[in-house]
Amino acid sequence: MTYAVTELLEGETLRSQLERAALPWRKAVEIGIAIADGLATAHSKGIIHRDLKPENLFLTSDGRVKILDFGLARWTPSSPSGHAEAPTLTRENAVLGTAGYMSPEQVRGTPADARSDIFSLGCVLWEMVAGQRAFSRETSAQTMTAILEAHPPELATTGKQVPAGLEGVIAHCLEKNAQQRFHSAHDLALALRTTLGGSESARPLPALPLPGRRWTMLAACAAVFVLAAAVYWFAGRAKPIDSLAVMPFVNVGGDPNTEYLSDGITENLINNLSQLPKLRVVPRSLVFSYKGREMDPRKVGQDLHVRAILTGRVVQRGDSLNIQTELVDVGEVSQLWGASSTTASSPRSWRCRKRS
Repeated sequence: MTYAVTELLEGETLRSQLERAALPWRKAVEIGIAIADGLATAHSKGIIHRDLKPENLFLTSDGRVKILDFGLARWTPSSPSGHAEAPTLTRENAVLGTAGYMSPEQVRGTPADARSDIFSLGCVLWEMVAGQRAFSRETSAQTMTAILEAHPPELATTGKQVPAGLEGVIAHCLEKNAQQRFHSAHDLALALRTTLGGSESARPLPALPLPGRRWTMLAACAAVFVLAAAVYWFAGRAKPIDSLAVMPFVNVGGDPNTEYLSDGITENLINNLSQLPKLRVVPRSLVFSYKGREMDPRKVGQDLHVRAILTGRVVQRGDSLNIQTELVDVGEVSQLWGASSTTASSPRSWRCRKRS
């Protein structure tokens, strides 16, 4: 005898709840965390959902969240080396998913990986809070064009009051370039938990005067260069650096102008290092929750699941600016690499030295 066993669920779909009203942002975040945790488990088994939407999310009467309908899911087997192999069942250039929740790569018919599910979850998060779809247009074709070319309006324009940190997390999910989204559903879940902890992401920084912006650019470019060199240098170690957290740079002296500069350097490093292949970089929304706090490298490494952390100090002395950086192995709590760079207010000189 052949038969199928299915789970009996009591409750309603997320779509049913959204048809009544938008959700309070805290409730939306709690649901988002549960979905992200579920996706992280699926992704760890090589399963990509590819059709995440409110109709496929079930809220049980006892408060749990279930991800349903894996009918369009793709399983990506792993080779003995642990690397994902190309799928064999899905047609190439096939557009699969639901208009309004597909990632840009799904709209184009190109292969979708775990970051496509993260984009879809970003659409769901935005809709839960705003009470309307992020990319709603009159036709499916127009909706898919909007996914490729447009951005949802800021949540503030919908009349909803949400923390700046939450809006930043959702925007990070909805990046058009998959490389610029959260690297994993696990990272997304951590970022959402941070917003529940009462930590506000920094508000948009006021424009710096021209010299300040030039300092930021010069300092960040130099720091990116030396840190990228260090990461590649240590990639050949027995335990290569495959994950990194750039912690908020400390503004030594507390000058408000230098504060903007130290934050800018941190953000620039995160954005640039995120482009390096085979390196997972913790997003800004998570690391900035540590700003102004004493940090135990081992504890930070455990909390953020990283192999190493980068710390830095920005010191302004008259017209000169000194940036000190240190790369720390959080497992062994040992310095892997360090550097110090100094510049004047004009870009005429740099001095860098390596500390071993």
